[in-house]
Amino acid sequence: MLDFYETIVKHVKTPKERLLDVGFGIAGLVGAVVVFILADIMSLHSIGLAGALCALFFGLRAAIFNNWEYEYIVTSGTVDIDQIIARRKRKRMISFDCRDCRIIAPMNRGNYYTEYKNLPTQNYTAYPEHEDNYFAVMERSGVLTAVLFQPTEDMVQLFKNYNPRNVFIS
Repeated sequence: MLDFYETIVKHVKTPKERLLDVGFGIAGLVGAVVVFILADIMSLHSIGLAGALCALFFGLRAAIFNNWEYEYIVTSGTVDIDQIIARRKRKRMISFDCRDCRIIAPMNRGNYYTEYKNLPTQNYTAYPEHEDNYFAVMERSGVLTAVLFQPTEDMVQLFKNYNPRNVFIS
């Protein structure tokens, strides 16, 4: 029996990240103006126009590529978490089998997370304080590691089917 679920969680930007996006856009615009003015002073109009367009392009591109989302894919108990950057580039962040997890539980319900708070953590959530965040603890390269993510209820039920003793719902 092949169980398959997938969902996408769009990263919610913090105010600092939004400010960084605005900064990239402004830096590109200011860079374009400065390059254009300097080229005009030196009578290099075509080079100035090309340089201004490049500065504008790279400033806006940096702001656009600061958008990402996570895709959670569960196939027969194996969890794959991919990061999708600017809806163009996909990168596998982590892959683990839920049967190998010591615990999978909600972070903000119950006292499950307090015992594992000090472990090395990999965060693949939309934002850390979300009420639907779960954590999974597993051994990776000989070190206990906590992975934070936001599975759907169907995914949690699937985890429960594969690892009933170590998956907690509430």
